[in-house]
Amino acid sequence: MSQETTQTERVETPSLDLIFEVLKNSRRREAIQYLREQDQRVSLGELAEHIAAIENDTTTKQLTSSQRKRVYVGLYQCHLPKMDDVGVVDFNQDRGHVTLTEQVQYFEPYLDYTGRRSHDRGTSTTAVSPCPVPEWSAW
Repeated sequence: MSQETTQTERVETPSLDLIFEVLKNSRRREAIQYLREQDQRVSLGELAEHIAAIENDTTTKQLTSSQRKRVYVGLYQCHLPKMDDVGVVDFNQDRGHVTLTEQVQYFEPYLDYTGRRSHDRGTSTTAVSPCPVPEWSAW
């Protein structure tokens, strides 16, 4: 398949089933949020540390190697390849780099970034919003 075909395929709007399939997992939601905040390519290790710190309610400096490895392996083998297949991220497995794509625009209406944020630990809460409220809503 040519690169041109791949780019054309990724421009298509993903189905709601596909969007919710990606967003039903907290690691994938946290990955999207972290990549949005960084607004640049990040390493798989950096992303794994961030998510591991959230999952273990600690700082990245206090993580154990097994805590890091558990998240790293899950992201590498399962979550990032799935997100790459859908087109919401570009995941270079050989180099260990992850970049958010423009496809994220189709996922954002279903994410709730209003969760509490603890800057001292770098943790956050991201939830899936089942019914996004339109911006024009008076509520």
